Amino acid sequence: MRKQIAEAPSPEELAGDRKGNRATKNKRKVAPPKPKDKPEPKLITHNGETLTLKEWSDRTGIGQPTLTNRMNAGWTVADALTIRPGQAKRRAGEALRAKIEADVAERQRRRRGPNRVLTYNGETLPLGEWATRTGLQAQTIAKRIKNGWPVERALMVGDGRCTE
Repeated sequence: MRKQIAEAPSPEELAGDRKGNRATKNKRKVAPPKPKDKPEPKLITHNGETLTLKEWSDRTGIGQPTLTNRMNAGWTVADALTIRPGQAKRRAGEALRAKIEADVAERQRRRRGPNRVLTYNGETLPLGEWATRTGLQAQTIAKRIKNGWPVERALMVGDGRCTE
């Protein structure tokens, strides 16, 4: 502690000289901060040509952020560098529509269940075919079967007869 007090600047040194300048006698010299090292630019190879992301951006006209986002999203290098931004949106829209259509088809398939076949009078046909033959809706026949009706009764038209 005494050593610290002994090394402390005097009141005159703290006050500075008459011109208002602080004394520089005991001032510590601080090294200027080191400039941060810039990361090496990432090199990307496409069609046998290797360029930096900035160079590819300049060449293709696709912005660096767009290229970076595409690469981070898992796009292939070829797609990232060749698909124009407008095309990408259309492609994404088409892919989304296809996925939605596939999801809807899958939900409908699950709702309908497997292709249901019914046997009546020794003849086995899909539910849709029985609907066509009887003039009933396939939904009606399916509900009747689900509610426990025997096949003969489920295939009957409102007046009690089964048409074939």
